[in-house]
Amino acid sequence: MSGGGAGSGGVRRWYLVAGVLVLVLGAVVASQVGALLRVEVAPAAVPSERAMAAKVAPVVEPPRLGAILLPKGATDVERRRERLAAAAVASALAGRGLPKPEVGAGEAEGAALRIARVDSLLAPSGREEEAFRLRRRGGGLLLEAATAGGVANGLYAVADRIRSGAEVLPKEEDGRVVAPTGSQRPPTWSWCSVPGCSSPSSCAG
Repeated sequence: MSGGGAGSGGVRRWYLVAGVLVLVLGAVVASQVGALLRVEVAPAAVPSERAMAAKVAPVVEPPRLGAILLPKGATDVERRRERLAAAAVASALAGRGLPKPEVGAGEAEGAALRIARVDSLLAPSGREEEAFRLRRRGGGLLLEAATAGGVANGLYAVADRIRSGAEVLPKEEDGRVVAPTGSQRPPTWSWCSVPGCSSPSSCAG
C-alpha cells in the first residue's frame, strides 16, 4: 500500500514539474514570437521648409495726364491706329482710378502725353519703323516716333506699364530709343534700348 502511494505521489510531482516547464516554455516562445512580430513606429524626419516671401515690386502712381495729343498729318489708316493705341492709355489710366484723358490733336494746357513725328530714330537694323523714344516734358510725357507703328508701340508700352503698376518712364530710359522685338499688338515684347547710338549699323544686333 505504502509503495503504491509513494509511486503515485512521484507521478503527481512529475506532472507538476512538467506543467511548470510547459508554462515557462510557452512564455518564452510567446515572448520571442512577439518580438519578431512587433512593428516599431518611429516618427519620420520631415525636412523643415523656410517660407520666404517673394519680392513684390512697389506699385507706382501713374502720371496724371489731362490729354493725349496725337500728331497732325497722318493718313486715315495711321490716325485710326494711333487713336486705338491712345485709347488703350486712356483706359489704363481710368482703370487705375484717374480721370480719363481726352484724345485729340493740337495743344493743351497742363500735363499731357504729347506725340511728335520725327524724321528717323537710330534703332537696331530692321526695326527702325517700330522704334519710339519717350521723354519727360513740361510735367507730362513726350513720345517721339518716325512712323504710326512706332507711335502705337510707344502708346501700348505706356498703357502696359500703367496697368501693371510699373513706373511709366524710369530715369534710365528717359530719352532712350526703344525698339520692340515682338510682333504682337497689343505688344508683349522684350525691350531693346539703344542709348547713344552713332549710326543704325552700330546698333544692329
